[in-house]
Order: sequence, then C-alpha cells, then structure tokens
Amino acid sequence: MIEKFFKTVCIIPQLIFNLDETSTVFSEINPSVVIPIHTSSSPIQPEPSLPRSTSIVFLTSSDGVRYLTPIIVPYSKIPEEFKEATTEMEVYTPSENGHLSSTAFFDVFSKAILPSVLKIRIAIGKPHNHAVLIMGSGTGHFSPEMLRICKDNLIDMIQRPSHTTHILQPNDQYVFANMKKCFRTGWKCGAVINAADRRKKFASLLKEAIAMASFPSTIKASWKITGWQPFNPEVVLKIIPDKPPEWSTTAFSRVRDAENSRSGNIFFCSDDLSDLLK
Repeated sequence: MIEKFFKTVCIIPQLIFNLDETSTVFSEINPSVVIPIHTSSSPIQPEPSLPRSTSIVFLTSSDGVRYLTPIIVPYSKIPEEFKEATTEMEVYTPSENGHLSSTAFFDVFSKAILPSVLKIRIAIGKPHNHAVLIMGSGTGHFSPEMLRICKDNLIDMIQRPSHTTHILQPNDQYVFANMKKCFRTGWKCGAVINAADRRKKFASLLKEAIAMASFPSTIKASWKITGWQPFNPEVVLKIIPDKPPEWSTTAFSRVRDAENSRSGNIFFCSDDLSDLLK
C-alpha cells in the first residue's frame, strides 16, 4: 500500500519527513548534594526540585537534514539561561509539565513545523509538490485540525502501526540514541549546585547533543535501517518474527481480537507488515 503510494505520488527525498518527539529529564538541584534535615539549630533548606520533563520535537528529511527543533520545557516562562543557549535551529516553548499534549503538539506544528516544510518546498523549487510526513500513532497527531491543515498544504501524513515505533521510526534509531548518549554523558560530569547554573548547563548540553545527532550521515543511516529511504520493506520484514511469541498465545489472541476491533494488532508479524508496506 505504501509502496504504491510512493510510486504514484513521486515524492522526492527532500520532501519525505519524519516528525517525532522524545523526552529527557533534569532537576534544578544536584541530586548528589545532601540537604540536611531542618532542626531548631539549622536554617531551613530548600526542598530539592522534582525532575522536570522536557520534550524535544525532531523534524528530519530522508536526504539527511535536520530542521527547526522545538523544545517544550516545564515553565510558564522560558528561563533566561535557556534563551542564551538558543540558536536559529532550536526554539523553546513553555508548557505546564513539559509534556507534548495534543494542544501543545498542534501549536508546535502550526507555528514551527509547517512553516519549515513550506520554506523547504520553496527553497528547492517545488512549491506545489506533495510532502510526506511520517509520524507516530498518537491520537493527538491525527486530530481533525491536523488533517485539515495538512490537506490544505499538500502534506500527506503516514501513521505507523501501533507498537512499531522502534523499527519504523527513523528518528528513533541513531538520531535519538546518539543525542541521549551525548546528553547523559555530559550531564553526569561535574557537580553544579546552583539552580540557574544547572539550567544553563542543561540547555548548553542539550544544544550540543542535538547538534551531535544531526550529522547527515547519522540521519541517512536512520532512514536506511528503517527501510524508508531508499524504500526497502525487506530491511524491516527480515527482523520480524514469523509468528507471535508462543509463551503468550492465549493471552495474545484475546488482546489481538480486542485490538483488531478498534484499530490494529498489538504484535505485528511479517505477514502483517508485508501487507502494509507493499
């Protein structure tokens, strides 16, 4: 089905995109610092802050380019330390908890992602060509508003089957893996106690990690290993088991039947994905 679509629409690599998000957490207080218990003879110490979730939205194209990267942070107002670390390739967006809700996703898409796609089409001289957007299976991604805005702007959305992110999502491969490895390594090095300094370090490390994960070779390898570019379903099908795990045959049948009545399978076997991809 997807193969026929690609051949019919004649999409060029510069206009095949993967839009996906990942998250990381940080605390404004160094967890290695021991805060003494308050007693009558000691001053009141501030409580350590809870880990804050931060969502990073990645837009990459199958020709190996990373575009504008919205970063959703759990603040009502963007801290100055984050603004200082911002470049033209990153944009910070405030959110109540740092999670990418349906509302936040639509806001990010309409204000940051969509303008980027339209500019790309103009830059390569293909203002009226269709673009393909490969996305996750989240319900917020396919709201009526999203479908309308994509249709109006000649953007065809491809929703991956549920529970296949790890093998069909390009950004989930080397891109996110390299970014998180770089970030975690740097975040563990050195003790920064001051909250403002930790915010500054977090923003600086995150920018560096995103840049390290954005090499064209890294992005192209991620698209190739998922079989999207060049389009090669066999890359994915050869790692899919021929049948569901035997240890859960009965339970799997019950869950599968329930899921089939709604949208799709919990587990995808080679035959299932073969029908979808071809």
